[in-house]
Formats: sequence, C-alpha cells, structure tokens
Amino acid sequence: MKKKLLAIVLSILLINVKIANAEIAELTVDLNDKESCRAYIAAVCEETVKILSLPQLPSETPNYDLLKQAVESLSNGRNVVILDDLGYPSIMYKIPQIEANQVLPEFSGVHPMFIVEGKAYPAVYIGKYEAIVLQDRAYSLPNVDPTTAISMDVARTVCMSKGTGWHLTSNIEFAALAYICHKHKHYPHGNTNAELSENYFGDETGRITQGYRSETGKLVVRRMATGSGPVTWTHDGTENGIYDLNGNVWEYADGIRLVNGQIQLIKDNDVVLQRHWNNWQAISAQGNLVSPRYQQTWHIDSKAGENEKYFHEIAGATPFLSLERTTPMFAQDTNHNYGFGHCQFKDFAAFGGDIPKILQLHAIAPLDFDDFPNDGFWVRNYGIRRLMRGGMWMRSAGLFGSSLAGAWNDRSAGMGFRISYIDLEDSN
Repeated sequence: MKKKLLAIVLSILLINVKIANAEIAELTVDLNDKESCRAYIAAVCEETVKILSLPQLPSETPNYDLLKQAVESLSNGRNVVILDDLGYPSIMYKIPQIEANQVLPEFSGVHPMFIVEGKAYPAVYIGKYEAIVLQDRAYSLPNVDPTTAISMDVARTVCMSKGTGWHLTSNIEFAALAYICHKHKHYPHGNTNAELSENYFGDETGRITQGYRSETGKLVVRRMATGSGPVTWTHDGTENGIYDLNGNVWEYADGIRLVNGQIQLIKDNDVVLQRHWNNWQAISAQGNLVSPRYQQTWHIDSKAGENEKYFHEIAGATPFLSLERTTPMFAQDTNHNYGFGHCQFKDFAAFGGDIPKILQLHAIAPLDFDDFPNDGFWVRNYGIRRLMRGGMWMRSAGLFGSSLAGAWNDRSAGMGFRISYIDLEDSN
C-alpha cells in the first residue's frame, strides 16, 4: 500500500514538473514590445518558482534563453539573467568596473568591490531583488516573499551553493550602491515606517506578504513581495534598478564585523571566496588593515554603559569612533543582546583622530556632506556583531541605515539578504 501511494505521489510530481516546463516553453514574447517583455518575465519567473518549490526537480531544466533576451531587451542590458549550477535563473543588476574615485573623491585605482585576491574583475552583479531560498539555494526573482529568519552563516551558504562566484552581498558592494545613489541625489523610497501609517510614502505600496490588523482595524504592513513596489523604490528611480534597498527587511552585509568594539574587515571583496571568510583584519590609526592584535586600532566606543540584562536603548549611549573602547555598553563581552546605543548615521563621529577613509569607503562613517539622509545607526560594542543594511519596515530605515547590534547568528522575520555574483574566470 505504501509503495503504491509513493508511486502515485511521484507520478503527480512528475506531471506537475512536465506541466510547469511545458508552460514555460509555450510562453511567447515580442522582444520589441516592453509590455510583452514585462508580462513574459513575470510569467516565466512565476513558473520557475513553482518548479523550484517542488520536492523533486525535473531531470531537464527549462530553456531560459528567451528570458535572458527579454530581461536584457527591457533594461537595455542593465539587467541580466545568470543561471546557477542547477540551471535556474536569477535576475541581476550589472555594475561595470569603476574607479574608486567615481564613488568617493580622494581614492584612486579600481574600486575594491571589483577586486578579489588582488585581481580586478570587469563587473559585479547585484541581485535586483531581495533573495528567496528554494532548493537550498538563493535566487533573485520578482514578486515573491523574501526569505527571512535564517542566520548569516546559512545565508552565506545558500548563496555560495549556487556555484563559483555567487556570494552573499558584501558591505563594500552595499556601500558602493549607497554612494552611487548619493552622487546622483536619488534616495530610494521603500516599505518603511509601518507603525506610523500604512505606508510612509503615502500612496506608494507593493504586494503585502505579511501584515496584520491592529485592534482598531488598522492595517500594519510588514513584508512586501520583492520588486512589487513602484519604481521610486529602486536605487535609480527606474524599473531597471535594484529594488528594496530601503526598508522591507534588513539585509546582511558580509565582510565586516565588530568584535568587542573593534571594527574588522575582510580585504577588498575577498569575502566572495569561502577560504577568506575568517581573514579578519583591524584598521590602524592611519587607516591601514592590520592584525586584530595590533595596538591602536579603530573601535566603536560609547558615552555610557551599564549592566542591565534586558533589551533596551541605553540613555546617553551615543556611539562614536575611537582608537580604543573605553566604555562597553554592557559590562561583559557577551553575545547576548542587552543594552544598545543609537544615533543617526550622519552624526556618527570620531574622537581622537580623523575618520579613516577606508571606513568612509565602507559607509561605516559619514563623509563631510551636508545632505546625508536621517538614516539610523545601531550598535552594541560588546561581543561579536554582524552588520545589516537598509532597515526594515520600521522607522529610520534607509540606504545608510546600519545595525551592528545583533549577534552573528541572530535571525528574525525582519532579517533577510541579497545575492551577488562575480565571474571569477573573467579577470582583467
């Protein structure tokens, strides 16, 4: 009886797979018509999610050549489709190699986001959408509920498992995007300030994937489907841009951490490769990468601390940069999430020296610009803390919104991530 039931289930799965593959094959598109391209992309991505959601994948993957053409035609080549080692697509935003001084003045040479193990690569591809995990791999696809509540290590793994060059989006990549937006004076809107109104940006909204009604019947929005908001929610204000960098869910940013207040980085974009995941370096007073044991390195210090064992903002615990940590926000160096400090990113200042340029390049410290947005900065300068970017549906989100307050393996419904890709066989 069990064998018969199993055979029936497998037959149903096989039929579903054949139907899904057939539906993709039967879809047509006029590559010269934008509406046709939009409809085709949406339909193919929807069917792809159905296939990837099945317990068993088909022996043959659909042919995605037409999807590639439609995506590139619609975006004039700014968006591309990249297949992983299973042959399934992610829609990515292509950033051709740039010089560091194109993002920030006073820097020279190729921007470090394009450099892995000393080699410069011609492009970095950033997920156009926040990631969804299917078949233990991360994908960048539209109109899906982004995957949340997984740890940073798991996020790293589901990105890397897609094949060589795939990786969890790094902080140096997030920082470059933030400064590109800043340079063009475009700060994307997004799904933010849920507790203040149905959507902070008035009539702007997307497809709600998680929300609830308050006792008064008011809709409190939480997560929204990837890319379902208006084009004002993209990093460049067009449908070709990267969606949801501001709000919706926090996004892990790899290659940086805080250890008992000491800021540690992984060089350039070496975090793309797993063998560099533990190659952490501190920052000297002069702004050079040095051993974490080096004396006089840059830390995040605090103006107040205490020993209260509950989650809360400490009054007066304004974080600032210093060459030592004199005041931990909690009396012990523990990974527990007790008291934290908060300020606006633009007010995060240095004491005891000029802010090192490398921290500005990584968007951990502000530049001397007078038009930075009011994005929030949260920190606990005790224990090991990972960085998240962009904020979620709550207040003070934004491109420069940053949190170094959570433990490395914390996870919640408001924490997600994004995938990136570098073709490591295509160096300059």
